[in-house]
Amino acid sequence: MKINNNIHVTDELISKYLAGEADPEEADALTGWLQQQGCRDYFEQLETAWNKSRRETKPSFDKATAWNNLQISKGAIPERNAQSKMSTLSPVRIMGIAASILLVMASIVWVMRGTETKVHNKTAITTGETETISLPDNTTVTLFRNTAIDFPDHFNKHMRNVTLHRGEAFFRVSPDERKPFLIHTPAAEIRVVGTEFNVLVNNGNTEVSVKEGEVKLYTDRDTVHLRKGSLGKVTAGQRAIDLGKITDGNVWSYATRRLVFQDSPLQQVILDLEKSYQCTILLRDKKIEKCNFTATFDGDDIDKIVNLIAEILNLTVRKNGQTFILEGEGCP
Repeated sequence: MKINNNIHVTDELISKYLAGEADPEEADALTGWLQQQGCRDYFEQLETAWNKSRRETKPSFDKATAWNNLQISKGAIPERNAQSKMSTLSPVRIMGIAASILLVMASIVWVMRGTETKVHNKTAITTGETETISLPDNTTVTLFRNTAIDFPDHFNKHMRNVTLHRGEAFFRVSPDERKPFLIHTPAAEIRVVGTEFNVLVNNGNTEVSVKEGEVKLYTDRDTVHLRKGSLGKVTAGQRAIDLGKITDGNVWSYATRRLVFQDSPLQQVILDLEKSYQCTILLRDKKIEKCNFTATFDGDDIDKIVNLIAEILNLTVRKNGQTFILEGEGCP
């Protein structure tokens, strides 16, 4: 199997990952390897076999008894005679003893793993409304409309893994340097320790914009570190990461409900408001689109916002359900 980050991905490493015992570097190598064609199918086959084996009832096991039986069966000797008698053993005999010891230790590990708490995956899906969920580590995720995310009911001791299948989500990750937070998307992986950022998954593409802290965005061919105010985009099938700066400061306003407009075109103001609030804003006259608007809103009600826009731009507003209609002469 391919080497990622100088770590060879083997069945043993995959087993460690499934058991929650892989270290962050091994988990990184595995997630990169999964991007290769056919690898995810192979991984899922092993995962299915692993989950099936864990469901089976494990026989009781006594480490002390097993060890004693091993010593007796192999003719174990007191420590003071160990060196002289070991020298008389044939290589085949030595290999047999070593294999038996490994078998006993493997059995011990198997039984200990059987006592671990089984992980159950959960799925959160939004349709017509935005929703905020809390993860087991107190990380909060605000899911935009038509978004789907998978996450476990508890994280393992080395890594916090979630999968964003589609849609858009704003993450406020709870800091934990010992346990990085990893987001899997169709086009890339995102790794952080504790920060705030937005992820958009659309038609297989992945776009990450950072509000606070630093985010590592990577594919099997490229890696970048994104800091506050920057964004990275991975186009499906390309794997190379395009870098840029955030041009719309309201990109995550659907989650924060904080909107800042600085001489912004009214058409852009409307787009940001419609994304942040479940509403529709119509302009009766095309000339109104030429108006620019400056204001800051922080958690304000949408009715208050639209009425303020109408007042500042000398417009009238009519409301029908969650649809607002603005009309007037427009701006000079």
